[in-house]
Amino acid sequence: MVSDYVAAGRLMAKYPNRIMTLRYEELALNPNSTAYEVIKFLRLSVTPSIKEFLYTHTNVNVAGFDSTFRISRDVPFKWKTSLYFDYVDEIQTACREAMSLWGYKLVYNASQMTSKDFYPMEPYTISQRL
Repeated sequence: MVSDYVAAGRLMAKYPNRIMTLRYEELALNPNSTAYEVIKFLRLSVTPSIKEFLYTHTNVNVAGFDSTFRISRDVPFKWKTSLYFDYVDEIQTACREAMSLWGYKLVYNASQMTSKDFYPMEPYTISQRL
């Protein structure tokens, strides 16, 4: 993920206003507004079929984790209640630099991790001076 960040910065410097970065959680938490941002960035039109797709794929929960039909807002932070803190801590140790670059907060204990008040994302910017 560090190399992805570096590549994004280089591409943004080389192709100003032609590269857009997007975190999975942004799309999952706000699928409609994020999809519209992407469509606008690509200078495309929102068609009725796009509107229908967004509605049917974000407002219905008919299958499991691997289905394209679900309430996507429920998925991004499921790890907070389904993983053990020790495992999350190992991931954070291995991915600390990438998490910092991409705007992900570290969690310091199991209580914080499972707290409804802990939101693990913060704003980030891509440095183009890499």
